[in-house]
Amino acid sequence: MDEQGEPIQVVDRQADQLKAIAAMQRTDPTAFIANRELFGDLIDEPAFVEPYIAALHSLRTRGARPTLEALAT
Repeated sequence: MDEQGEPIQVVDRQADQLKAIAAMQRTDPTAFIANRELFGDLIDEPAFVEPYIAALHSLRTRGARPTLEALAT
């Protein structure tokens, strides 16, 4: 869902699998990046995981625009 609660169309051959994994991020913020088929061993790298979790939290609490603006500075 986007910030207005509207569904986002995902055009990918793995869309159903990716949507299911993304839905699990509410209870497990690393669920998406734990998919080693897509992300390899990034889940094992704290230097990646910690900023990823911070960005995900910012997206949820602040929204996309403020998160991207903060990341760009």
